[in-house]
Formats: sequence, structure tokens, C-alpha cells
Amino acid sequence: MGDGQAQPPPTPKPRETVIQPERLPIKDDDLPDAASSTTFACPEGIDQMNGVKGVCWCGATMHAASANIGMIMEPNIKDGIVYFPNAVCEIPECSLFSFVKNNVEGFRVKTALIDGSKSLSFLDTLSLSGRFAEGFRLHGIRAGDCVLALIPNTADALVATWALTFSGVTVVFPNSQRTDNELQQQVEESGVSYVLTSSAHLNTVRNIDKHHKIKAVILTDRIDGYVSLLDFFVLPCADVEALSPSNTREATAAIGYTSGSTGAPKGVVLTHYSYIASICTFRCG
Repeated sequence: MGDGQAQPPPTPKPRETVIQPERLPIKDDDLPDAASSTTFACPEGIDQMNGVKGVCWCGATMHAASANIGMIMEPNIKDGIVYFPNAVCEIPECSLFSFVKNNVEGFRVKTALIDGSKSLSFLDTLSLSGRFAEGFRLHGIRAGDCVLALIPNTADALVATWALTFSGVTVVFPNSQRTDNELQQQVEESGVSYVLTSSAHLNTVRNIDKHHKIKAVILTDRIDGYVSLLDFFVLPCADVEALSPSNTREATAAIGYTSGSTGAPKGVVLTHYSYIASICTFRCG
């Protein structure tokens, strides 16, 4: 260098060590120093789909980087063993409908959904889901049935899927990039017997019906010869709580199909309990 002054040594790059959620013995000199970090894998008891990750700096605290934790937790190091500090999160044993209803009591009149010029309050949403649930019930859809959702991005279609789930029906969401053959496979694999869709997808539904018997098709819009969701608006509200499943750990709320980037698309099963657990885990922060 022209000035002849010594340059400071370069800052060492952090050394990252993956620590599994189970007990992992480590030596004192393996603990991270000021220039290293330790990444903790997601422990048991925390929703695996949310990808909890924490970074621990020696002499400091461990920060949960995931939004579903959102708190600062002290690492527990005992006898050379690092324990991941699980967040305390109470998961109620109740129906998804009861959970949602109880948690919106304080802001029933506040806006829940906006669809163009149309808006729905939380009270409107619950009321509409009750009317939709009654319409589905009147057309033979029962708890345990599987309904394929090929729906537009509208508030009414979203509430319709809630009404089905609240009633113990399994809603099947296919991969949006699926081929016709993959959709047929997903329908057969999940045991779909009803379809909730719009008139734009009727040709797709007719092709499905050639190979897999569909009991009924309900449209989010209106076309002659088909049941329309629009007719359900005038119905009385169903007793949704009575329709809800009692065994929330076993009752399947939804099946969502993956993109199949590592092979054929796979169905991911969500129970009523896992839905509630995901919400509670998010709110732990």
C-alpha cells in the first residue's frame, strides 16, 4: 500500500453449525463464538410447515427469525447439551368453527374481506358461511365427503370453502399447474365426490366425470342446469356447530396438492386440529 500502513486482518466469515432438535452433546470449544452462528432445526411441538429457525450468538440471546415465534428466547445449555427453547403455545381442543367464532367476538363488525366494491365484516362472513353450509347440506354434502375446489379468487368462493370445512367436509385444492392427467389422479386419490367451481371450468369437470363419477357440481356463478351458490344467500343459517366434527385431530379439513417439483404432486393433509395449531403458533409471537 502506498502509505505503508498495515491493513487490519479480514473479518472471519461466520461458521454455521446445524443442531438437530433432539439432544446433541457438544464440547465447550464447539460452542459458537462471536464470529460464528448456530442454526437450530425446527423442534417437535412447533408446526413443521412454518420452518422455525433461530440464530444463537455466544453470550447473547437466541432470536427466532420466524414470524410465528416473534420473541427473544434464552438458549438452554446444560452439561454441554443445547436444548431448543420451545415456545409455550396452548392448542384448544375444539371445532374449527368454534375457534374462529370465539376469536372474532371482539371485532364482529370490522371488515374481514374486501372483493372489489363488496366488503364483508367478520359477522357477515360467519353468517354467510352458515347459509352456504345449509345449501351444501340440502344438496347432500355431508361430513367426510370430499369436494374438489376449482374456484375463482372471490370472497364468496373463499367463504364457501370455509362453510364446507366448518361442516366437516374435506376440501381438495389441486395444484394450479397440474395437467389433466394429474388432476384426474388427484381426484381419484382423494376420493372426490362433489365439485365446487365456476362455469369457466365446466369442460374440465365434464372430463373428470367421464372417468370418475361426480355426484353434483355447484357453481359460484349461474348457468342453466346447475346448482348455484347464489341461491344459498336466501337460506337460513345451518347449525354449523352441530355439523362440525368432534374428533378434530382425525377429521381432515383440507388436502392441498404440491407442485410436484421432486416428482408427482403429493396431497398434503390438514386436520382441523392442525389448522387451529397453525393459527395458535402464529399468534404465539
